[in-house]
Amino acid sequence: MDAEVLRFERLGDANRALAKRLAEVADEAVRTRGRFALTLAGGSTPLGLYDHLAGDYPCRIPWDRTHLFWGDERWVPKTDQASNYRLAHETLILKIPVPAGNVHPIPVDIGPPAKVALAYEKTLRTFFESSDRDTPEKTFDVVLLGVGADGHTASLFPEDPILEERTRWVRSVTAPAAMASRKRITLTLPPINSSRYAFILAAGPEKASVVDLLLRNPDEARRRFPAAKVRTRTGSTWFIAAKR
Repeated sequence: MDAEVLRFERLGDANRALAKRLAEVADEAVRTRGRFALTLAGGSTPLGLYDHLAGDYPCRIPWDRTHLFWGDERWVPKTDQASNYRLAHETLILKIPVPAGNVHPIPVDIGPPAKVALAYEKTLRTFFESSDRDTPEKTFDVVLLGVGADGHTASLFPEDPILEERTRWVRSVTAPAAMASRKRITLTLPPINSSRYAFILAAGPEKASVVDLLLRNPDEARRRFPAAKVRTRTGSTWFIAAKR
């Protein structure tokens, strides 16, 4: 199995371990490549992690050399309660010394989701072409991800044809009918899996069936759950908290 699973009793403990791992990777990335490219997760689960990073790591991560991206976004205004950008901006970005030019949100305000996806893909390709010029590897250092009870990650949902995408880095998608903010923009599996590290944060008993199947039968898990398809060059690391 290409996944490392770290279990914690509470989400706060998982957040502390994940923040420490992020700081280590950030330091190595800046020392060897001059910058740290971090993709943030959406939803409510990373709120505590962002608070922890802002409170305990404002000077322990080289934020001035860090570039922030998003793994997915809802097609809503940046001020909307459902916006992943708003969540990260209020809980993390406003509290750390990251230059404004190093923050690369998904441009939801420029048009319909398909246009937004094309524009964000251009942003990513331009960034890696220019900033990674001295190395052949054009990739994120870390992709932070969450996981839903249905096994989705970012806005990659079970049985969606987008899971077979091999060339596009960013796509517009429609979330299942039961979910709010159905129109979304998401990274596809190729840029996620080309990242150096993928850290997946999950909390609560409703996520247990996904993790249990991943441990018992990883091949079956990959068939059923998009989150189990995340396989970077280092595998993936799951930070699992039994309680929020």
